[in-house]
Amino acid sequence: MEISQKRFDELLDKELKLNALECGGVDNWEFYDISLEGYWEEKNRQEKIAIFSDTICEIMSEYGDEPAGHGAGYGLKAEGQEQVIQAITNFVKDYHKES
Repeated sequence: MEISQKRFDELLDKELKLNALECGGVDNWEFYDISLEGYWEEKNRQEKIAIFSDTICEIMSEYGDEPAGHGAGYGLKAEGQEQVIQAITNFVKDYHKES
């Protein structure tokens, strides 16, 4: 992944600002944990999506097939299709539980 120099500089500035705030004790602030609830929820969602994506990639690499020969396109063996459907079903159930 690539980011622009401007975005890198912005992120570096935010990190420096956060470090200064934490050194000043903002992490001991009465509402600190409450303020971060949305952050932790989003981080948890992103982690679940990453795990789901990794699972699909693993299934595709294990059960991928070129049924018409090299270079003619890929397919997914029946066992892999079943695993993808199960992975999607589990992901959707878990995702909706939290909503």
